[in-house]
Amino acid sequence: MKDILKQIENCKGNIVGVNTRTTKEKIAIINLAIQIENIEELNKLTNAVSRVESVYEVKRKRG
Repeated sequence: MKDILKQIENCKGNIVGVNTRTTKEKIAIINLAIQIENIEELNKLTNAVSRVESVYEVKRKRG
């Protein structure tokens, strides 16, 4: 989680919501609501978080 938060901070993202859970297989599912300036910043942040070693998937959820 520390590595993910560091990448968000480096990309100047502002976390406005967090929801976490753990599966039976002990995989953490972390849903973050992040405030950003524009789509370019979203792409930069998504790519940065995807490069974190323990991250399996990063996707945008509109809501």
